Amino acid sequence: GDEIAYDRISVSRLTGSGSGMLKQKGTVVAEVKAEGLVVGEQKFNTFVAELQGELQKHILRVQAQMPKHSAFFDLEGRYAEKTWQGNVTKVDIQSENEGKLKLNEPVTLKFSGVAVDLQEVCFVDQGTAEI
Repeated sequence: GDEIAYDRISVSRLTGSGSGMLKQKGTVVAEVKAEGLVVGEQKFNTFVAELQGELQKHILRVQAQMPKHSAFFDLEGRYAEKTWQGNVTKVDIQSENEGKLKLNEPVTLKFSGVAVDLQEVCFVDQGTAEI
């Protein structure tokens, strides 16, 4: 059929666009959108990732819409030597059960194919409580 599937990941519709040069000093602008995405047991109505910049300095924006939740993430960083490192500058999560959560302040993030290092994260609930 029309579905794309691999292991425990499937997607009903996948679209993308982009322009630029994928080399050390090249600039890229790209967007990938998945509709009907399922990762394991988690279902996403839509999942959108946008990338702008160079390998050495770029912004990645991610939006995820799930049946009862939505999430928005902004990351700024760089990719070098098979490792991405930078800052998570924005996280907004809205949950039918938990309300609205927001990242209190940017946090550092580093990941490679073998490890993830994330600074302690603090979320604020409507400015009234910390999680």
